[in-house]
Amino acid sequence: LQEMLLDQGQALFYYKDVIPSTPDFRAIQDIGMASIDPGGDDFSFRPAHPATRAEIAKYLFHGLNLKLRMDYTDLWKIMQWQKGWDKPGKRVQYCTPEHWATYYLLTLYNMGAFNDDFLSRINPDSPGTRNEMVKWASTALGPRASANAILAAEAAKKDGPITRAELARFINGLRRSMTVPSKR
Repeated sequence: LQEMLLDQGQALFYYKDVIPSTPDFRAIQDIGMASIDPGGDDFSFRPAHPATRAEIAKYLFHGLNLKLRMDYTDLWKIMQWQKGWDKPGKRVQYCTPEHWATYYLLTLYNMGAFNDDFLSRINPDSPGTRNEMVKWASTALGPRASANAILAAEAAKKDGPITRAELARFINGLRRSMTVPSKR
């Protein structure tokens, strides 16, 4: 029934800024129905906004049912993340134990998705890029042949910031190729 309703352009999950003519409407609906992104406090999805690195990590873990892998000794790594520089001479704290995406990013780091140099300057709230998204997904999934076509198709596109709608399409495509169980 849900598939039929979506085919007819009916919204199953309410976002005030997503209508049936919105690009990637179906993928956004699937992401909402799978509880990957319930939207903002104001019921918005912001499909044209750039996806942050934190959102990319969250979508990967929730969308593909990945497990956080870390132990308490990893807390030392988090403390090392606090040495980033925003502007010349201005020290900022990027990932801290309090940031909601820290443990997703730390798990990606432990999987080998990025190195210590990137780790020391990562800002989870800055826009993520298509190449980062593909690399992180590829690292997290490992050698799963079912996802290779989708990863290759995205990797072939020009790098740059990725929108939230594009991220929803990417994760939804991976979910369908791997038949990740839905929460609906």
